[in-house]
Amino acid sequence: MLHCPYCGKEVIHGDNYCHSCRRTLVDPLIDPSQKSQIVQSYERIRNPWIAAFLSLIGLGLGQFYNGETIKGLIFTAIFFIIPFFLNAYTSFNSFIFIIVFWGIIVIDAYYSSKKINELTKSFHGKSIFFSIEIIIILALLLVAIIFPGFIGNKESLFFTKSQSPPPIKENQDYINFTQEDLEKGARIKEQPYILRGKNRHVQFTLFEGVNDYLTINKPKYSDPNNELFWKELINDKVQQKYLTGFIGQIRKKTEYRDDQARIAISIAQQIYYDTNLEARVEENGYYYPYQTIFKDSGACADKSFLLAYTLKELGYGVALMKFDPERHVVVGIKAPAQYTYKNTGYAFIDPVCGCMIPTYDKGEYGTDPENLKPLTSTPIVIKISDGVSFDSIGEEYQDAAVFDQLTQIAQKNGLQLPHDDYEYKWQPLIQKYGCNQVYPKNVC
Repeated sequence: MLHCPYCGKEVIHGDNYCHSCRRTLVDPLIDPSQKSQIVQSYERIRNPWIAAFLSLIGLGLGQFYNGETIKGLIFTAIFFIIPFFLNAYTSFNSFIFIIVFWGIIVIDAYYSSKKINELTKSFHGKSIFFSIEIIIILALLLVAIIFPGFIGNKESLFFTKSQSPPPIKENQDYINFTQEDLEKGARIKEQPYILRGKNRHVQFTLFEGVNDYLTINKPKYSDPNNELFWKELINDKVQQKYLTGFIGQIRKKTEYRDDQARIAISIAQQIYYDTNLEARVEENGYYYPYQTIFKDSGACADKSFLLAYTLKELGYGVALMKFDPERHVVVGIKAPAQYTYKNTGYAFIDPVCGCMIPTYDKGEYGTDPENLKPLTSTPIVIKISDGVSFDSIGEEYQDAAVFDQLTQIAQKNGLQLPHDDYEYKWQPLIQKYGCNQVYPKNVC
């Protein structure tokens, strides 16, 4: 007499399904002496709730429990690869993606187990990756227990006064700053800018503690001209948190995004130029954008880092353009092709002086004031961010062309311009871009 291993009812020898519970049997029924094979098939049944729980605590773990190696690996790849290309992990979208996709993985593990139980899906044993992932999870738990704090909030910015932000590096030693440490020495900063000849300023709060933090916590790369060094200066997360007010104040000045870009450019140009770059870089390296605006001082690279950071936060496609022979750095902003510099895809913006109109690239540079030369080399383009294009930069492009024309006329006439050119072309231009230093700052 044979019985169904699922409901216990009698089954007819040779049938491959139970007439009572309608379940398909793994193998055609055999004689009682080989009944152990039926029992063995019963023991391979998966528990749907265990499968769901395993998927909840480990990515793809429920699929590996069900023996679905390929599916588990595909889910794992999708979870990491697709958000990487979409930059999903840099925004709130990451949270939505994680919740929804992880939920799909859990549900899939549950229903796959049920199908295995119903014998509509084959099962050949747990995947080898099941044991591997279990070992990894247990190892991480062990590390977390033995070294509390090693896993977790090292990169978190949501710390309180009793918690620590990312450690600061000083001669390879780590120093912890609390939020109270970072926010000491608050000061109200009024940063001037000129927009179409109108003198304005943005007002925001800076902290001496954040400046101290950044002074100690320099990027780990020993070469200050290393591209990764520059990117870390621009992308520091503590800096980003404490410059939120600065970016917000720029946005409040106008809803027109391109005018926000013009404000950012003017702010960088209105910062004092640091002529002591070589000695300072050798001792302390370049400034973070936060430090440049905190000190109201910086060289071409420092001011370019600040401008690149600000334009990035405003949503523009941004790059740094590095001219090695001339030892100069400027900012490139994504723009229509007719306004870009040497087929780089970016318009040329020099933040050194207020008179450097965006797209104007005929200035003279060098460390020797008696031997300044124009830029002739092809720049190294260091991409900082993707983003929107500065489409209305044609306004600056036309002004730069007029500025260049007037400069050439003046050079041919002993640095003199005809009255009408001076009165109706030159003066409006220098007023528009702040070249006459309405705010009395010898910035360059």
